Amino acid sequence: EYADRLIDDLEEVDFIDKQYQEIADMTNAGKSQQAIGDTLGIPQRTVSYRLNHIRTRYPYLLKGREDTDTQSE
Repeated sequence: EYADRLIDDLEEVDFIDKQYQEIADMTNAGKSQQAIGDTLGIPQRTVSYRLNHIRTRYPYLLKGREDTDTQSE
């Protein structure tokens, strides 16, 4: 049971890491937060939260973009 929960937790972390990368890639491509959320099926607010997390923990993913607060296209 513990091993199953650990595997589930690791799969969830992997999914979130992939989603962070997708958010960073779309931001680098000039997509708005709303467009990113629509594409990934998550609220714009979640995109905003994750972008803030990316900025503080993984800034290298954003390739020097300073205008990542864009809310519209």
